[in-house]
Amino acid sequence: MVTAWDPEPTEISHLVRCTCAAIVYNTTWQALQAGGWSDDQLAQLQHEWESADFFKGLPDTEVFARACHVTTCQLERQQPLFDLSLFLQAAAEERWAEAQKEAEADRQALHEGSV
Repeated sequence: MVTAWDPEPTEISHLVRCTCAAIVYNTTWQALQAGGWSDDQLAQLQHEWESADFFKGLPDTEVFARACHVTTCQLERQQPLFDLSLFLQAAAEERWAEAQKEAEADRQALHEGSV
């Protein structure tokens, strides 16, 4: 059951566990409405839900997430993932090429108008 799953210390694992728990909770509620549960079954189900600790691994998860963010920032300082100067240069070259095309079209139209 989802209450026994001890996820690794990543945010996505905890999100998946909480999502699964919500689905199981709703399914369990629907099953309880059908009736026919023995006292032993109800006690077992109650024990399962009471033993679930959804906050147990969160401190380790946050430590791991923080370490990942620090590492990402250090790597970004050493070698940026996106070099803005390359983007600006490419944009300028594209504008230059468009201007050249427009100038050529103007020359062509002028030449055709004078002939």
